[in-house]
Amino acid sequence: MKAIVFKKPGVFTYEDRPIPEINTPTDIRIKILGVGICGTDLHILMDPPLHPAKPNIIFGHEFCGQVESVGNAVENLSPGDKVIVDPHPPCGNCDNCRSDRPEMCENLFLHGEGIEGQAATRGIFQDGGLTSYAVIPACSAYKIAQSTPFHRMALAEPLSCTGYGIEKLKIQAGDTVCILGAGPIGQLFTALAKVNGATKVIVSEPHQYRRAKALECGANRVVNPTKEDLKKVILEETNGLGVDHCIEAVGQFLMTAIDMVRTG
Repeated sequence: MKAIVFKKPGVFTYEDRPIPEINTPTDIRIKILGVGICGTDLHILMDPPLHPAKPNIIFGHEFCGQVESVGNAVENLSPGDKVIVDPHPPCGNCDNCRSDRPEMCENLFLHGEGIEGQAATRGIFQDGGLTSYAVIPACSAYKIAQSTPFHRMALAEPLSCTGYGIEKLKIQAGDTVCILGAGPIGQLFTALAKVNGATKVIVSEPHQYRRAKALECGANRVVNPTKEDLKKVILEETNGLGVDHCIEAVGQFLMTAIDMVRTG
């Protein structure tokens, strides 16, 4: 099978790899249906890189597929099932996992110079999904409706990240929200903020195409920060108070986000 393989900062190759076999009874093999390209992937390929990765792994951590075969201990999935994939699942067996603290899984994180605290993510430190087939633990695959198109399935990983952020924010009906950046993550935050009850969602984004998409995703107002004063707009839209929540979806504007939020 063909695969996109990370070699070193700035270098990847398109090469042949053997179709992986199931060697663990709790694993499954899936046929890859779709893969997202994440900002992290671009950061890995920069030279110097902005994110570490293991050389010679198959790229792609936002992936989905269809079950082709299952290990003899797998009971919850069958060939033909469509699945979305958690690229760094907890093991489910260590003391922390068994005490309902999966985020502290003793087998999830890596140790070593330059990678301390990094999760052992597929597509970054293990073979991922930019290929035809992948073998993964059954516990990392979640069955979804057969009618779900692959381009939506591939959004499951970034959607889970934004969903967790929205859960932490506890947006309530009537809240006001500002979102800095309308890339894929910003668009997901926009949609989720709206369906969680926000009455005003204001999105700041310099690119016209993304501003238009933000309106489609539920934004009440979009702002071009290169031509408009975002703080002035925020105060106008919130009766001089500032927004209840500001989501920084760019990675460079934390202090700007803080400045948009109402006092208290």
